[in-house]
Amino acid sequence: MILGLQWGDEGKGKVVDIFSGEADLVVRFQGGANSGHTVQVGEEKFFLHCIPSGILHPGVSCLLGRGMVLDPFELKEEMDSLRSRGVSLEGRLFISLRAHLVLPHHKLLDRARERAAGEARIGTTGKGIGPCYAEKVARTGIQLADLFDDARLAARLRLSVETAGAILERVFGIEAPPYEEVLRSLLSVRDYFRPYAADVPAILEEAHSRGARILFEG
Repeated sequence: MILGLQWGDEGKGKVVDIFSGEADLVVRFQGGANSGHTVQVGEEKFFLHCIPSGILHPGVSCLLGRGMVLDPFELKEEMDSLRSRGVSLEGRLFISLRAHLVLPHHKLLDRARERAAGEARIGTTGKGIGPCYAEKVARTGIQLADLFDDARLAARLRLSVETAGAILERVFGIEAPPYEEVLRSLLSVRDYFRPYAADVPAILEEAHSRGARILFEG
């Protein structure tokens, strides 16, 4: 297990990349696109936010665990970028069905609160990580699994959007994106993520039982 004990910029990505070559699976178990790793392979530089750098090592499987909060649109861009540069993802990248999704209203809330804090601001990246985790703790968030259940997605998404919208409009005077718009955008990427959605604990249990080398990245 590799953990960063400061506020980032510790060179953790480089360390993970070094040890990934000796692993069978690399697991990212928390966080989201607020982090970033730069990995150089030969003359090429890769910028990774959610996907472990183990993906650059052929034969290594990469798992995004249930503790992560993932912006599906930014994650899709990251995946497309890797694929366009010859990095294979099929059968190697697995995303937990229980990972929570960062949505546009989470980002708006994150940035609005930061601006309102003035000198007490915490330096958030504005990626919506905090508001998404708040919904996770409140058990009202949207999980990847919800994308594949129309009724559940509609009900949970409406609650999420309307709750955030009330805060944005009444407290910060900001118009929130309408529910229908957010729903359409999520449905547009549903089939893209379907092949990667997985029961990550089951994969880890099977890998551990056969003695696979598993690297956990915090």
